[in-house]
Amino acid sequence: LKSVIYRATWRGTQVVAKTTPKLTISRSGTTFDFSGRDRMAVKADGTMPDANDELAGAEEELVHELKLLSTLRHPDLVMFLGACVDHQPPLVLSEFMEGGDLERYYMARAKKLGNFYRPPIPQLLTWSSAVARALAFLHGCTRPIVHRDL
Repeated sequence: LKSVIYRATWRGTQVVAKTTPKLTISRSGTTFDFSGRDRMAVKADGTMPDANDELAGAEEELVHELKLLSTLRHPDLVMFLGACVDHQPPLVLSEFMEGGDLERYYMARAKKLGNFYRPPIPQLLTWSSAVARALAFLHGCTRPIVHRDL
């Protein structure tokens, strides 16, 4: 699911609050609202999906992800702290990572330099090792987990 991410404070700690798209039902079918731009969900055969099926699928995906996240603890993974699913849209809280993700860090450094950013080799090795440890942990789980968004 696509998400919107906010920085927040929870119990005095800086966290990331992630929400899922708002699902609405209209006369023309099920609509996902992404930052004010509506996109229609359409089946492969060109017909409109049943709204209840679409909602059930989204809920199943969210519950599955939350169950999985609640079992994972590793120093090189952002920690899942909790979720609130009894209001719409659902809200997921995770550890706040100072400086953001690596992609944003690279973009900020490149913008500051006015050129492509190339980290020093020791820093690159530190980051690569952390990613490798995290992936080894995920792939070594009883039911291996494939991270599709590195």
